Amino acid sequence: SLLSLPSSSSSSSPIPASQPDAILEPMLRLMSGLPIPPWTVSVSSNDHYDERAHQLKTISQISSLLTLAESWDAPGPLSILRLSITSPPFLAHPLRLYALATHFNWIPEAKLASKHSLSLNLFAYDESESDSSTTDEDDPATSNPNFNPNPNPNHNPHPNDPSPRSNDTSALQCISSKSLLSLLRLHRSRRDLLKTHLDDPHIFSQGNSESSRCTACTSQIDNSAWRELKARIFHEMDKCPKGDFIGSWEMEEWKEAARCWESRC
Repeated sequence: SLLSLPSSSSSSSPIPASQPDAILEPMLRLMSGLPIPPWTVSVSSNDHYDERAHQLKTISQISSLLTLAESWDAPGPLSILRLSITSPPFLAHPLRLYALATHFNWIPEAKLASKHSLSLNLFAYDESESDSSTTDEDDPATSNPNFNPNPNPNHNPHPNDPSPRSNDTSALQCISSKSLLSLLRLHRSRRDLLKTHLDDPHIFSQGNSESSRCTACTSQIDNSAWRELKARIFHEMDKCPKGDFIGSWEMEEWKEAARCWESRC
């Protein structure tokens, strides 16, 4: 009858899944409380171990696991995987970490990723460098709410991959417009804040004064060298908002810095 219990099948039928075994096995282990072995990159006898390839492979697999956990609505594996995305491989690729963190609305991880991204020039990436062929219509970051923050999860970076920048370009394409704007504002605000301090006459009184005179001989001081150095610092901050070049030996070799240090009245 309609109310009778279905009879048990003599043989279990397989559950269809589109994910490869390399993703399904660790996901099932996570859901079952079993340990997960560390990920490794297969290296042939003709190749040498490449740390960057290992990092990108790890990021690719964890990103695919996060996407699968989200599609399966599995908060347990998500919470466990969240702890892993602040590991060194992700910190070495902050744009991928930022794409993942903002997608899942993980604020602390997003702030950490944005901090590590300050050494990158976000305006130096070109869309043509990306290995992704998505257009505006099929861009997963804009059209699919469950987009995969790993643009190419099946890509196994070769140690001799000739285009390392394409990975960062693909990560940028997966960041939502709102989150990308916040990242750009952070980079720009650090540059503008430093410029405000460099232009402050209370901090650099002689260099920023309209009529600076030497305290020893009272002769007029030419501030052009200081203005050129400020312009160079502003330009470099646009490329590296982290600002760790300030006071470095590299800065000492700038012609603008040498001219400023050698200025005399």
